[in-house]
Amino acid sequence: MAYGHRNLSAKMEESVRIMRTHGKLIRYDGGFWSWVGVEIHHCRNGADTYRCPIWYCSVRTLRALDKRHIVTLDEENKVCQMI
Repeated sequence: MAYGHRNLSAKMEESVRIMRTHGKLIRYDGGFWSWVGVEIHHCRNGADTYRCPIWYCSVRTLRALDKRHIVTLDEENKVCQMI
């Protein structure tokens, strides 16, 4: 049980810890959600190269946290923060 919340997946718990450490998460190009100023790497998928944060979570993880009233997720403004 993380931060008083039950039934969180490992990724949800990790995302809560990251938000407590770094503050809000923002959406980067490619659908990556991470903290402001995160280090960006160049990643490969076959012949394609793209920019990828060193840590990120998916919008599905944040939606699940939002549904549990742990975070507020604003997909239009691309911001997620702890309640």
